[in-house]
Amino acid sequence: MYKLTREWSFLYLQSRPLVYLVMQRTGGHFHAGNLATIYYEQRQLDMAIHCYNQAILCDSRFVEAYNNMGNALKDAGRVEEAINCFQSCLVLQANHPQALTNLGNIYMEWNMISTAASFYKAAIAVTSGLSSPLNNLAVIYKQQGSYADAIACYTEVLLIDPTAADALVNRGNTFKEFGRVAEAIQDYIQAVTIRPNMAEAHANLASAYKDSGHQEAAIASYKQALCLRPDFPEVTCNLLHTLQSVCDWENRDTMFREVEEIIRRQIKMSLLPSVQPFHAIAYPIDPLLALEISRKYAVQCSLIASRFGLPPFVHPPPLPVKAEGKHGRLRVGYVSSDFGNHPLSHLMGSVFGMHDRDNVEVFCYALSQNDGTEWRQRIQAEAEHFIDVSAMTSDVIAKMINEDKIQVLINLNGYTKGARNEIFAMQPAPIQVSYMGFPGTTGASYIDYLVTDEFVSPTRYAHIYSEKLVHLPHCYFVNDYKQVHFILLYVLSALIHSWCF
Repeated sequence: MYKLTREWSFLYLQSRPLVYLVMQRTGGHFHAGNLATIYYEQRQLDMAIHCYNQAILCDSRFVEAYNNMGNALKDAGRVEEAINCFQSCLVLQANHPQALTNLGNIYMEWNMISTAASFYKAAIAVTSGLSSPLNNLAVIYKQQGSYADAIACYTEVLLIDPTAADALVNRGNTFKEFGRVAEAIQDYIQAVTIRPNMAEAHANLASAYKDSGHQEAAIASYKQALCLRPDFPEVTCNLLHTLQSVCDWENRDTMFREVEEIIRRQIKMSLLPSVQPFHAIAYPIDPLLALEISRKYAVQCSLIASRFGLPPFVHPPPLPVKAEGKHGRLRVGYVSSDFGNHPLSHLMGSVFGMHDRDNVEVFCYALSQNDGTEWRQRIQAEAEHFIDVSAMTSDVIAKMINEDKIQVLINLNGYTKGARNEIFAMQPAPIQVSYMGFPGTTGASYIDYLVTDEFVSPTRYAHIYSEKLVHLPHCYFVNDYKQVHFILLYVLSALIHSWCF
């Protein structure tokens, strides 16, 4: 927007008749635009819109007036008129980067993600000095699981402005979700160096330290964030969790009461709770409150799923396994980020290859890259179908599951690291089940069953679960009896290989 000197600002605001006289004699469109800018900055939106209209009446090809009036109309809640203004701007100047970005912002708010992305890409294509479309496109990529593309966008922002602490924090967040924690830490450290009073950077640095096992450093950074912003619910909750992990019980009861109050307040305000479901199941809080926490996270996953804009999936018809002489196999899909050197694979390694292939066809969808371990190799070798989907976006994975005609889809993550619960929120399969990875309730309407046992999930507590409980006899927990034999065979084969070669 145009900016005014202090003298012109005073003139505009003190005498409107004089303003219009000056406008008539000295180029009305320019001065009306400046006056509109003053009103806009003072949030007098109706007057700003009126002045922008005056500027356009003076000069119907006044490009910036259309773009700026679009901003004022959008802020005033007149979004359809704002879109018309931005489109008029683009008629006059097809490559106007701000108008393209502004249209992208509107469609982003309307959850029309693909349309928003197209406008951001168009803006990026016509300018190299505008960071906002890059930032917003990065947000879309990150939401869709395209972490490499998001990182590339944030890197471009930092080329424009190397001191952009917000971009460093956002890139750090993306690195962290991508599993590149060391690079995330470097970005956070650079951000707090540039802007030492940025509480969010200290909080995210603490989270990265915590994930990498540096608990004391995490505690110090959480405390620094709270010094900068005492009312920081996420930090209060995460600090408590980190203190628990190092058995620091000082003020434990007081902190838990504070955290429970925070959660109740956030749920009442329809905010995503600062305590994650995985932590909540181990906290001494009301179990119905833990259910509400999971429900809020399930809704968040549904929101992420909706941003892909997929139509509802058509599910395969029920298929009798063996009926009237026909032979059909039940198609079961397992989705996990833990097919590798992880406790889940240590415990369940044999399961995926032990299904009766006469009656069951197994598909494993790996959300994580191959870690090269014997655990991954074993599951790949023994499962009937093993598909590495780690490089795919969540919507593509959901489409694949649906096209594979999976009838029972099993979520082995729940609310644990690496999960992509938005896949389940898209409901690519008619029956969806939670098992092993997360023993609590998902709070999700799109998860039908929780496989558990009477000890972990007693029938009398069924009301604190959103799923129907499926109780296995004795214990739901898998313990792989073949694990020892497999390790011995692996070591033996390695020794033979070393002797022979």
